Amino acid sequence: MRNVLAPRAGWYIAVGAILALALGLRLFGHNWDDGWYLHPDERFIAIVVSDRIHVPSAGDLSVIFDPARSPLNPRANDADGRPQSFAYGSLPLYVVAIVGWFAGHLTGVDYHAYRNVAAVGRPLTALLDTATVLLAMAFAARVYGRAVAALTGILLATSVILIQLAHFFTTDTWITFFAVATLFAALRLWETRRLGWAMVAGAAVGAGLATKVSVVTLLVPVLVAALAPEGRPRRPFVERSGVIHLGAAAVAALLVFAVFEPYALWRPGPFIEDALTQWEIVSGRFDVPFTRQFVGTTRGVYQIDNLVRWGLGPLLGLAAIAGTLAAIRRTLRHRSPGDILLVTWVVTYFALVATAEAKFLRYMAPIVPALVILAAAWLTDLASRHELHRWRRAVTWCLVGLVVLGTAAWALAFEAIYTQTHPRVAASEWIYRNIPPGATLTAEYWDDALPIPVTGQPPDTYRTLTLDLYADRHNESAFAYLVDQLAQADYIVLSSDRLSASIPRLPWRYPVYKQYYHLLDNGQLGFQLVYHGTNYPRLGPVTIVDEAADESFRVYDHPEVRIYKKVERLSTEELRDRFAWALAQPWWPTRERPDAYLLDGMPPGQRQAAQDLGWSARLTRNSVAATVVWLIALALLGLATLPATLLLLRAFPDLGWGLARTVGLVAVGYLVWIGASLGVSRFTLPWIIVAVVLTAFASWGGLRGQLPPLLYEVRRRRPVIIASELAFLVGFGFFLFLRSLNPDLWHTYWGGEKPMEMAYISAIGRSATFPPYDPWFAGGVMNYYYYGFYLMALLWKLTGVPPEIGFQLAAATLAGLVTAAAFSLSAALCSRALRLEHPRAIVSCGVLGTVLLVAMGNLDAVGQIVATRSLRVDYWQSSRVVDYAITEFPYFSLLWADVHPHLLALPVMLLLLALLYAWLLRPPDTRGGFWPWLWSGAAALTGGSIAVINSWDLPLTVLFTGAVLVTAALRNKRRPWRTVGFAVLQCAALVIVARWLFEPFFSRFVVLVSGVARTTEGTALPQYLVHFGPFLGIVALAGLTFAVRHYAVRAAAHDSAPVDMFVVLTTVVAALAGYTIVVLVLGPLRWLSIGGIAISLFGAAVMGFGVPLVSCGSLTAIRPVLPLLAVVAGGLAPVRPTAAVLIPALAVSAALWVRLRDRPGAGMAALALAAAVGIGFGVDLVYVVDDLSGSDWARMNTVFKFYFESWPLYALAATVAMAWLIRAVLSGTVSSPIGLIAHPKARGRPQRGVEHTVQVLVARAALAGAVVLVLAGLAYPIFATRTRLAEHMPGSPTTPTLDGLAWMRGSWIFNAAGQPIDFSGDYDAIRWLREHTQGLPVILEASIGPYRGNGSRIAAATGLPDVLGWDRHQRQQRPWPEIDERLLDVRRIYTSTDVNEKRALLHRYGVRYIIVGDVERHTIIQAPFAGATQPAEPYASPEGLAAFDQMLGTDLRLVFESGNTRIYEVLPVPSLPPLASRGAS
Repeated sequence: MRNVLAPRAGWYIAVGAILALALGLRLFGHNWDDGWYLHPDERFIAIVVSDRIHVPSAGDLSVIFDPARSPLNPRANDADGRPQSFAYGSLPLYVVAIVGWFAGHLTGVDYHAYRNVAAVGRPLTALLDTATVLLAMAFAARVYGRAVAALTGILLATSVILIQLAHFFTTDTWITFFAVATLFAALRLWETRRLGWAMVAGAAVGAGLATKVSVVTLLVPVLVAALAPEGRPRRPFVERSGVIHLGAAAVAALLVFAVFEPYALWRPGPFIEDALTQWEIVSGRFDVPFTRQFVGTTRGVYQIDNLVRWGLGPLLGLAAIAGTLAAIRRTLRHRSPGDILLVTWVVTYFALVATAEAKFLRYMAPIVPALVILAAAWLTDLASRHELHRWRRAVTWCLVGLVVLGTAAWALAFEAIYTQTHPRVAASEWIYRNIPPGATLTAEYWDDALPIPVTGQPPDTYRTLTLDLYADRHNESAFAYLVDQLAQADYIVLSSDRLSASIPRLPWRYPVYKQYYHLLDNGQLGFQLVYHGTNYPRLGPVTIVDEAADESFRVYDHPEVRIYKKVERLSTEELRDRFAWALAQPWWPTRERPDAYLLDGMPPGQRQAAQDLGWSARLTRNSVAATVVWLIALALLGLATLPATLLLLRAFPDLGWGLARTVGLVAVGYLVWIGASLGVSRFTLPWIIVAVVLTAFASWGGLRGQLPPLLYEVRRRRPVIIASELAFLVGFGFFLFLRSLNPDLWHTYWGGEKPMEMAYISAIGRSATFPPYDPWFAGGVMNYYYYGFYLMALLWKLTGVPPEIGFQLAAATLAGLVTAAAFSLSAALCSRALRLEHPRAIVSCGVLGTVLLVAMGNLDAVGQIVATRSLRVDYWQSSRVVDYAITEFPYFSLLWADVHPHLLALPVMLLLLALLYAWLLRPPDTRGGFWPWLWSGAAALTGGSIAVINSWDLPLTVLFTGAVLVTAALRNKRRPWRTVGFAVLQCAALVIVARWLFEPFFSRFVVLVSGVARTTEGTALPQYLVHFGPFLGIVALAGLTFAVRHYAVRAAAHDSAPVDMFVVLTTVVAALAGYTIVVLVLGPLRWLSIGGIAISLFGAAVMGFGVPLVSCGSLTAIRPVLPLLAVVAGGLAPVRPTAAVLIPALAVSAALWVRLRDRPGAGMAALALAAAVGIGFGVDLVYVVDDLSGSDWARMNTVFKFYFESWPLYALAATVAMAWLIRAVLSGTVSSPIGLIAHPKARGRPQRGVEHTVQVLVARAALAGAVVLVLAGLAYPIFATRTRLAEHMPGSPTTPTLDGLAWMRGSWIFNAAGQPIDFSGDYDAIRWLREHTQGLPVILEASIGPYRGNGSRIAAATGLPDVLGWDRHQRQQRPWPEIDERLLDVRRIYTSTDVNEKRALLHRYGVRYIIVGDVERHTIIQAPFAGATQPAEPYASPEGLAAFDQMLGTDLRLVFESGNTRIYEVLPVPSLPPLASRGAS
């Protein structure tokens, strides 16, 4: 990369030109504030220089040696005898004082005077920053060559962050210079191993520490350079010469530090106290107002975002990130000294800064030169690659030019602020011209007061009223304070947005003050905007509005100044009415957001909304068009990540094709979500498209070297891939067809969760940032595992389909994704377990697994047919086979079509199982290099996604992942336990990374469950067998067949003891002993039963025979454990018979898993079986304590969620078992390719005789039984589907359609009094609100509970925030008192005849639209719901509804009426229009 042919003279000219450019940009406009010290840090330093630093008189030189009184000690004692505080080091003070003394003698100007300190300090800072550019170029030239050095110089010279800081006499530029000097000296030390460079490096570190102790990480590059090995890399890292160099550096650092910060050593107490105080401030432990601007920002991300967007500019910022990543990669491969030093400095310093709560952009300055060097090296390397084609090289050079020109343009735009009068100076001049003397002007505590005496006016020209808005006052006290201050003020002056931007970040602490700024900005406090002064960066006609930038970047040299004039005096009552929402908010005087604060911190109408939901509705209102667009979008998502999917799942027969769409949705979804959660992007269509493009670029571009072999495999495995694609299309098409036959999104009796899901998905689609708002609790945020809803909302927004059609497509998509995943995973398991190679056999196994997992139901349908002697099956009853619990299974969930978290998580859970199986299957060529990192990232992202889609799946996710990793580790025969330890650490690392990836979610999610508790009753054994019977039966039949084969082989080998009867007998005796003890303790008369004894005996026998059988004698260590397990099983038999039965099943399946750990397919199936059995065992003993605890339904959610998890695990295990049975029958021999037969020589040999005949007959009988069980499971979809499709509303469409709201036209239900509640007008109201509302207006409708009443139907269909939706669901997500209060208030609005009460409540909740339909008119509620006192009481009173008409014209206006449905709009508070636009007066 070195350009050795460049002429030396030309090089020096180029360097001189770059330095001249750098110095010119830094000196231009250095008197930007006309000497008023409008940078607070600079002002403080100038005060310290002028007041605390001076040379003592000749007769009093001894005072220098007294740290408490020395005029050279900035921390000398004050008049009260206490050390004065100083946050920085004294080196800049001494340098400026000395230079000022010399300059003063030459010019006769007193540069030690306060007003003149900046005249010396700012030029010195500019010169020092120019020297930084020179040193950085020298570093780059030595490491990367002159081309990189020149590019580094140009980019550094035009770096806005350095240009801005060079205009202030502050320490940031100084420590940046010392940082680069340290890096250069460390480089030379590494290269030459000379003691002199070690001393230079140490001196630079000492000077940096004497300027600001936060650069303590400068010690790391010096340490690395000093201790780096010479010559051969095998030599010891720490050498004797390295220790000497390190010692010399330490001595030099100490000497320089002693010279420039002597009193820190002489009297270290004040110095250490100041350093600790600053750290407490920076870390947020010391709550000072000027750091409250960072509350709620993400550490690390905030600094990078501001540096990229503002400090460097987007082009240079992104190049710096790319250059840093490239340097890290080079460092890991080549270990170049320059790369190591730069990367070490950037990583260590950024790690220090990223841990801080205070995230000032200027804190990033010390690593900017290093970042720019790395960016220049990356760009130059990219453009100089010889292997690139000519057009690609041209493109890369254009990229380099674009970065240079873009950075220069940003620098020129920023320099424009120094060509204009400072906004505060300009505002002061305007005040003197336009505001009469004697007027009362407000100022804000912690910000500069205006006017500045720019015209020499006396300081008492105006009366200043300082507003202390950072003070902690409860809501009423804060309101009273504001009322008093506003009454006195004639003008409100905001000299910057320092408070108006930071106070809203703490809405729990300042709800009233946050509302104050909002009302003031909207002209609703009686004050009118008369002056708005700005000075934004500008390049020609282009103005760059940097209001989103860090405060330290914008409020010093170009703040936004606003002046409001009082034109109307509002009464206390009027103000109270306007502050009604804020006064009703909870108040916590804390820095950090309390866990119980589940609010958005603003009225929903003030929240930024996304308006692109349903953007293609004109086209996609047609169901066919919507389906086509949807399928194209899904295909694009799958294609975006296809190379990554194929590489990760290369060992699958279909290369993971069936999981490609899920991978794409998870990857793209995360990229969009994290950006919207961190505030760096928005949840809008353009950003979704950007995410798709970036994901595709990363996958196809990053894996381009892997594409040829992957595409070859695609062609080779085409039959299986086609079958996998067909699986998705069949699953999607079949369930979409069912939805078109019954598209209603509400059910009159069972209700379902569809209204809740519609509301939540629509609300997420309307949210521009996350967490999304809660549509059923206006002003709140979703305290729910909403991520699955978000993924569906992403598909809605990507396609633009209307929500009522998108819901149906989302349900069908889940069916397609689950079907395709079941096919892919089943084919992969069976192909390895049974060693299948023919595509037809593999596809058959995939189909079998799909049928078992997706198409089957439980045995309840058969039970109904037998019991009723009718083929009519109650589809709902089969989902409630366990008393007081829900027992859904995939087919029911897809048929019922509630897009609920348990179903949303299923395809992602199957993806995780596939990834874990891929880890077991990984070929030897993937055990190093890139693949494990890609797999780890995919596994962490998938596992994290599961946790935030359905938090109930988190325990299974973690435990199953750990089990698979341990399984892989146990293959290491030499050091298994050490490898297992690494596997546990790997699992822990994956959990930590997954948690970190979704930190924005977990930081706002409050878990309202309170742990686990012991069950009072378990699941009845017959009910468990009804639900999981088909799978348990298939596995048991396969086990029986295997046992017969095993004993036949042992008999053929003349084994006289095929069964270890001692183990069996001890297990049986132990079980009976456990049973007897528990029965005697509990009472024989009540608990003694034949069934309990039978369960004990059966379980013990299974365990005694089964564990030795599957272990084949290899697990002798566990045999002593069997009696202990038998005691537990026997003890549980009388009280928890299901758990008692599952103990032996768990023992056998666990032994099978350990035995088959070396055979991935069979081992994975055994692990799935063990996990499913373990879940059933755990659920029988404990349950999660939620809001249902204490009732008969306490176990409902626990059984529901965990049994649903068990279904796919059982299905996968049963698939392998049944495939084995089929193969055994078809092959005519009961051979065992999965490696379980005890005698390998007998494996697969043709056999004859009675033993062989018995084996074949048993296998055929077992297969016949398995087929019967499958047919019994298929009875549900065959006979229950038509029952589900027969349920319709009166207005449901008679022809197939996907419009889920079509039922509302012409549909009605009857209330308890027989009055019809018609929904036709509601349908029209929904359409009107969708078409006419902007933003997020709050709506008010009846809150009458979930399911059967269709309450909150407007919010459900539109996603607009409702004052209160389903109170039952809200009680699962937030504290009950808030819900109870709203429940009463909503009904009070509909029943009260007091107009003033109605008005106050409407303003309290920020209501914009009031819905009055038949639901509000005719709903009848039961006491004590919503304050009802009678058994059957109307929800709203006719008088209360009529009172709305009395408010027309004054408070309300009627904006919509159709049928029996009306919409009233609450008239907004009058606003004063601004008299001044931005940048004008």
